[in-house]
Amino acid sequence: MRVSPLIRDGDLILLNQHRGDLVSGEVYGLVDTEGDVRVKRLAKIEGGLLLQSDNTDHPPETRSGEDANRIRIIGRYAWSGHSHSPIIARRPKRSTFQHDWI
Repeated sequence: MRVSPLIRDGDLILLNQHRGDLVSGEVYGLVDTEGDVRVKRLAKIEGGLLLQSDNTDHPPETRSGEDANRIRIIGRYAWSGHSHSPIIARRPKRSTFQHDWI
């Protein structure tokens, strides 16, 4: 059982961009329907997707119908690391893929 969140604010993360099936309950980097890049646990629910954060300050969100289909997966969580030195953030080129969830 995990006591603290898997990923902490400021951590660097590595995403596996293998285009396999979504595994409910696993962590994914995604581009949400509003174009925001997010890291969330995803779960398939009837008619859509459930997006959950390990941080209990953020309530679960649902996306259904076309909104669920508009979510773009960047990749599945593979690794995270904490840096103790300042890093200049650069926005990497994103590669996403479309999937019809329902």
